[in-house]
Amino acid sequence: MDNAEIQRKCEEFLETLGIPGFVFFGWKKPDNQFGFVYSYRQFPRNIGIQGLEWALKELRTAESQGTEETPSGGEAA
Repeated sequence: MDNAEIQRKCEEFLETLGIPGFVFFGWKKPDNQFGFVYSYRQFPRNIGIQGLEWALKELRTAESQGTEETPSGGEAA
């Protein structure tokens, strides 16, 4: 799948949830390349940025601790 198709699927996913939402999605492409898309539906961009900052912090913590655990989630106001 190319980026446009993944983007469309993320948008469809948010629509099926029926609630405002934001998603950032990364995947491994062939030949050890990686792709990233994001989509938001009725969701404030500044809150999306806060969520990405939270995710980066969690990823950095996991990297420094050498863990592969998925964080439980975060909140923003």
